[in-house]
Formats: sequence, C-alpha cells, structure tokens
Amino acid sequence: MKKCIKYLLTAFAATILFTSCFDPVLYSVTQDVAPEEATVSGIINSIARYEVSGNDFYFISANNGLRYKAAAETSHGSWKTFPEKKLPFVLHYYDYYGDGKGDNWKNPEHKIGHVGQAITKVMADKTNIYLVTVEYTQDEAAGITCPEKFHLWTTAFTATDTTIDTNCTWTEIFETENADNEIFSFYKEDSLYYTSFGAFYTNSPKTEHREAFIRAGNTADAKIYKLNGASAPTLVTPVYGDGVTSPEDIDSAAYIGSSIYFFDSFAVATNETKTADATWACYSPDENTVGSKTIKITDGTSSEFIFDKDKGGKNTELSEKVTALAVTGDSLIIGLGDYVHNPSYTRGGITKTSLTAEGKPETKTEEFKNNASVQISSYYQVYTLLVADPSQPEQDTDIYAGIGFKGSGVTGAVSYNSIGLWSYYPERKNWNRE
Repeated sequence: MKKCIKYLLTAFAATILFTSCFDPVLYSVTQDVAPEEATVSGIINSIARYEVSGNDFYFISANNGLRYKAAAETSHGSWKTFPEKKLPFVLHYYDYYGDGKGDNWKNPEHKIGHVGQAITKVMADKTNIYLVTVEYTQDEAAGITCPEKFHLWTTAFTATDTTIDTNCTWTEIFETENADNEIFSFYKEDSLYYTSFGAFYTNSPKTEHREAFIRAGNTADAKIYKLNGASAPTLVTPVYGDGVTSPEDIDSAAYIGSSIYFFDSFAVATNETKTADATWACYSPDENTVGSKTIKITDGTSSEFIFDKDKGGKNTELSEKVTALAVTGDSLIIGLGDYVHNPSYTRGGITKTSLTAEGKPETKTEEFKNNASVQISSYYQVYTLLVADPSQPEQDTDIYAGIGFKGSGVTGAVSYNSIGLWSYYPERKNWNRE
C-alpha cells in the first residue's frame, strides 16, 4: 500500500539481519505485499451474514450497488453484483441531461438532478435481507447535496450453489408510516445533516440469533422496532445492556447466551460461534460524544473495563476511538478511527489483543504476525469487521474489513484505490485487497 516501503527494504536489510531482538516496526515492513486488483470499493460499513438453503452468504453495499458472495468462496474476485434492474429502485446518480445516461428506463421522466436511491446499509436477520436507502436533493443556496427521504426495503432470497436467485419480490417497510419522514427522520445542524434514527442488527454466527432493528427517534420517547421481513415490524421493549438508560441511547444489539441486549455503542462483538452461545460481549461505550477509546466486557449482568485510562486502572486507553470489533478463537480484533468532521487527516488503524486461557481478552494490545497493520495503517479508519468462523484462531479463518479515510488524506500515506473491502485468507496468509 505504501509506495515508499519498497525503497526502505534495502536500507533496513542489515539492521534486520544483525539485530538479536524482535522489532515490530521492521517486522511490519517486511510483511508488505503488492495489492490485488480492487474489485470491491466504496465506503463499506456493514457485512451482513445471511443464510440461504443452509449456506451462509455475505451481503454488502459497494461499487455497482448490492454485492454478495457465498461464505465458502475464499478467494479474491469472488464477489458478485446483484443486477440493478432487479432492485426496487434505480441506483443513485446525478443526471445532468435527463437522458438516464443512455438508459431511458433509469429516468423515464427525464429529470435533471439526483435520480434514484443510494444504499447506505445492508442488514439481515434469519430469513430476510434489508436495505436502508436514501434519496438525495440539491440545496442550491448552500451548494451541497442533502438527504430528501430514507427508505427501508426487504426481500427473502433463494439460491443455487453460490448464486442468488434474482427473481425476488421487494417490499418497502414503513412506507405509509414514513410518508412525512416520521420514522426515518433527519435534521440539519451547523451545515451538516444527522439522522434521528438508527438501523442495526445482531449479525450473529448462529442463524437463529440473527435479528434486525430500527430505532425511530433520538429522544427519551424513541421506539425500537424489530423487523419481520415483509410483515409489520414489532415494537419491542429492549433489555438494556450496561450503560444504557433510555431507548435513545441504543445503537446496537447482541446475544449473550439466549438473551438479547441493547447497547450504547456502534462497536459490539461477542464470543458466539456457529455452535456455541456467547458468554460475553465486548463493546466501546459512548462517553458524552460518539465513540470512545475504551472497551468494556460484560456477561449481561456485570461489566468491567479492558482498556481504559481513568476508570478501570488496568490499562491505558487505545490510541484512537473504537469503530469496529470482531472475535476469533484466540483474539479480539479492534478497528480504530475517529468521528471528527472535516479533520486534517484520518486517525485510525487496526490492532488486537489475545484471549486468555479463560477465553477473555487480555488488557494489552499486541502486534499482528501478518501484514494487517501495514495494509490497514493508522491513516485509515476501519468501518466494519467480520470474522467468518469465530471458533478458529485468527490465522486460520477468513476476516474482512471495510476501510477508508476522510478528506484528501495524508499525501503518500493513503490511496483512493484502497477505500473499500480488504480480506485475510489463511491460504494467502496475508491481508490484501478484495
């Protein structure tokens, strides 16, 4: 990823050969590999597990719209594209001439301006896929693009081997209730737009624990709806996880044992596997602002800090805010980033901590024994992480990460070609571009 690394190898060769102790910086340099061709690009904030006919698939929103692959496909270039004409909407683009970019079906009304809907998040439960989408409009006075209306779509897929059947029926959820943006509301503050709703799901390894939710509102009277495919959503009374005092705080949910808990954190991960219930969840609690540099662990009834400077006394806080978490059979993988608007550059990266003999995370970070921290450097933010088989050690399971950066990034340290999906495959033994 970093072009300059190639030229550092010669200068560092003698140091590497004649040193008698392990230097993680120099070790990381030797782990850099040439990037694969980018086939899955864009801001990927969610990788949804979805079971079809007994086989797991992964669904994401990326370049070319809705993308998917069978979990069993563990090689570069295996992501497929769901046909745009089979979606219930045209994928968003700006039509300067009202000609549908040569395809009249995209813009039969010959509208000039924003056309179609952009997929902002993909979610899944045990039987359904959900797409959160947005229509845009142009604020001519301010000269900016802004949201006009959000939508929520669902369908249930069938598949043959590794290919999804695209002949499906899509249903819009909350179509009537959201006529005036009551469910998917948003607001403007200091020239920025914020949503007043949340869309989250458990994404559990166990199919029976996969559920998806909508939080409508960001005040004390906010409502939590469980999604039920094409049937009407169910209003639920959430069981609060540690730190949650009101439904407006809720940003995620996870199963511990056979019970589901709701958390005030965008980053949550458990030690659940395909065959075993979770005994704990790790999360990064919000602390007056979005996100934090701390991580807590809970069994559903009590909790303690793993990483914290002031409260737990066990370790210093992490270098940046926690944006994503994932668990393997021997480690907790931690994605880092920031939530600052218009920063001079992105701060982030990826790190990890091992699990103890009791199966809980250590209170100190450690170096990867592969090239993870080289490819996903501190100049990139990690938006999401997914471990294919959490029962396996980190080196023996597929792992995926969606990464990106804000603004123009740091010259020479980042590349627009790197924005998108990255993966680790045991057969390849390194992190590289999807």
